Amino acid sequence: MIESNVQIFKGVLGIPGAMIELINAGCQAPCEGDRCQIDMRLSLPANEKGDLIAEYQFGDAVKVCGLPLSAEWGKKMVQGLRTCQTIALSDTWAEGFEGSLKQLAEELRPLKAALEARKEKVKQANWP
Repeated sequence: MIESNVQIFKGVLGIPGAMIELINAGCQAPCEGDRCQIDMRLSLPANEKGDLIAEYQFGDAVKVCGLPLSAEWGKKMVQGLRTCQTIALSDTWAEGFEGSLKQLAEELRPLKAALEARKEKVKQANWP
């Protein structure tokens, strides 16, 4: 049983600084049904100017939440993070929670793949 209306996951998929927040924004009255609204937030680290950190900038080559990973990706909501926010509707909180977590983890997969590819290129580089 989930005891809080907010669930936070950090370091998602092993991506440093990545954070997922799932917020139970409300449910129907029991006499009407069990449908719930979940606010989903995906955050990535930002520098002191509020831009997405350079390590995570891939431009149009990589998109997360449908937006290119540029300095202005998402919105600056809190110090040190840039955030993309959306909502999900589900029949129950538990169902919406699981589906939202999977959806946001999928959104991060292109970034994870790009970071791994970059790391591999650096390993293969022929440094003098």
